[in-house]
Amino acid sequence: MRYSTEMTEPTVPGTGGAPVPTLELVCEVVAVELGTRTVAASDRLVEDLGVESMDLVGIFAAIEDRWGIAVAEEELGEPRTVADVHALVVRNALVATGPATRRA
Repeated sequence: MRYSTEMTEPTVPGTGGAPVPTLELVCEVVAVELGTRTVAASDRLVEDLGVESMDLVGIFAAIEDRWGIAVAEEELGEPRTVADVHALVVRNALVATGPATRRA
């Protein structure tokens, strides 16, 4: 899989500058994981993109692999849109003490 590396959003505090992925990069990861060309921030995961639970696990696994930002399993049902995925990733990045810290 090939992802862009440009980061323009803030870094995660207390991590030595770990980057927070932009909304555009999260859209790119979602598109790659779903095997589609484009994904918009407003796309609904289930209704517009046909995401199933295993797809969502794959999306968050790719995000964790790429940026080291873990999302707790119980939070996987929260996002409804691609923008919600980004918000959840940012929230977890900003509360983590390190880029690979899992929230309990």
